[in-house]
Amino acid sequence: MIAQYITHGIVEYQAILFTLKPIKMKRTIVYYVITLLIFLSCNNTNRSEANNQQMKTAANDSLTFKNGYSDVNGIKMYYEIYGQGKPLVLIHGGGSTIQTTFGRVIPMFAKHRKIIAIELQAHGRTSDRGKDSSFEQDADDVATLLQHLDIDKADFFGFSNGGTTTVQIAIRHPEIVNKIILGSALCKRNGVPAQFWDFMKHAQLSTMPRATGSLFKSYTRP
Repeated sequence: MIAQYITHGIVEYQAILFTLKPIKMKRTIVYYVITLLIFLSCNNTNRSEANNQQMKTAANDSLTFKNGYSDVNGIKMYYEIYGQGKPLVLIHGGGSTIQTTFGRVIPMFAKHRKIIAIELQAHGRTSDRGKDSSFEQDADDVATLLQHLDIDKADFFGFSNGGTTTVQIAIRHPEIVNKIILGSALCKRNGVPAQFWDFMKHAQLSTMPRATGSLFKSYTRP
């Protein structure tokens, strides 16, 4: 016979001998199993509800932040700073902005870290320059901006194109990098299907996701 002791969601088992008939023992074990399943189900439900509530609270928090522009290598680069603590630099994806890539997670990150969110050349509110953008140039722009903001060293979280820019920051400016986090980053051009690049050749504001296009139309650049 197995008796169960449940403490803090952990099920422990202790073997105890009972002088019961086999049929009663089987019935008792079934009851215990059913009770255990009900307990675990309720426990997981409560945990899920708590996590959902935590995410809703974080998303609805009223954040204070400072923003501005910095003259960086011939462009006016837009940035936002949230929270306090160890610096974490956020670098958005291609054709995106701070809000479209990180808008939902910044409130959670800012509870524990100083967030420096950046918009790269010709993205969002950052101006363009008279030459094509490149991951190497973006990396140099980010490094220069952090120097202007007196950020000596930071962690970097880059998504998609921002992840590739983060790789270039680590290669070209290792002295300012503590840790890097990459989300959906490319290391080689041939790692992406050819039709992706064909699509990019004809990219227009009208073909962007509605939320991204609306944000771009609402932004003004210096």
